[in-house]
Amino acid sequence: MSVELRSVADGYRPPKFELALQEPQRHPTLITDEWLGLIDLGEAVPTVAQYATAETVARKVITLHVNSWEEFHRLRPVIERCISLLELKAGWDSYGARAPKISLFEAGLQLITRLVGEGAPTPHVVPTNRGGLQFEWALAGRELEIEVLGTNRFDVVYEDDEADDSFEGEVLGDLGPVLEQVAKLSAAR
Repeated sequence: MSVELRSVADGYRPPKFELALQEPQRHPTLITDEWLGLIDLGEAVPTVAQYATAETVARKVITLHVNSWEEFHRLRPVIERCISLLELKAGWDSYGARAPKISLFEAGLQLITRLVGEGAPTPHVVPTNRGGLQFEWALAGRELEIEVLGTNRFDVVYEDDEADDSFEGEVLGDLGPVLEQVAKLSAAR
């Protein structure tokens, strides 16, 4: 799977990321990273970062809307890490791990965009052997792991040994429990 990542600056509107997932399977390569100085905003903002191969046709576009340029800059390395994980092939861990599933990555990207918008710190991103991804945080003795199991379906583990507080469970649909654990983690900053 190759991916084109575009960051779109549209005047005064908040920025957004667009990921075009493409076939045939190739390794994404950084082609361009153009910067446009917007006079109205008085700062240089990224407008295009493309990851693509020469002979591909887009199959699906994922659009991630962010609330501010700060969120945009915090999310970019997370999104780029997710893109790099899409290159993994079946058996990547030598124990029969599945190749990445686009649906799980899309659900994960939507989730992390929402969590960063709610004030979550930038997570570490790791692949799972089920073809998905997991977001991990460790701050001041507090740990949070969120594994993406499907659209609006997550396995959440939170531990704070000092406060003797923990949460473990599968979350379906309602992000309230996820946001509650992120708020506890963020309070450690």
